[in-house]
Amino acid sequence: YILLNLWSIRFSTLMKRYENYYLIGLLQTGLGLIVGATGPLSLAILTKRLTSKDEIIATSALFMTISHLAKIPVFMLIGISFFEHVQLLTFMIIGSVVGYFIGTKLRIMANNDVLILVIKVLLSLMALRMLFVAITIGAL
Repeated sequence: YILLNLWSIRFSTLMKRYENYYLIGLLQTGLGLIVGATGPLSLAILTKRLTSKDEIIATSALFMTISHLAKIPVFMLIGISFFEHVQLLTFMIIGSVVGYFIGTKLRIMANNDVLILVIKVLLSLMALRMLFVAITIGAL
């Protein structure tokens, strides 16, 4: 899906009528509880719909924030204690804040078209890696 959505105009046009931000949010939040990292799904759609690197990154960040905040009550409901993982959570928060500052500096310096192309190439490499792993372990 990611590869076709990024590089096939025909597939992208066909899928456009089914893609909306509510569906993206629902899939990202729902699948995120089961699968884990669902950001590439929304990022593939955002790079197609939005033309500004700032819009793409801000919208993706908003999707991820809502998705992660929605997970907290679900994890608490199934009995996961966040206090047992306070050290890991602290390092993750520090890492995200540092990444935010570094990413903002790099994003400001980057050319819009080049950054969008880099995002598409990185998403493609991630999708190819997922396919390779699935094929080599026999999941497909």
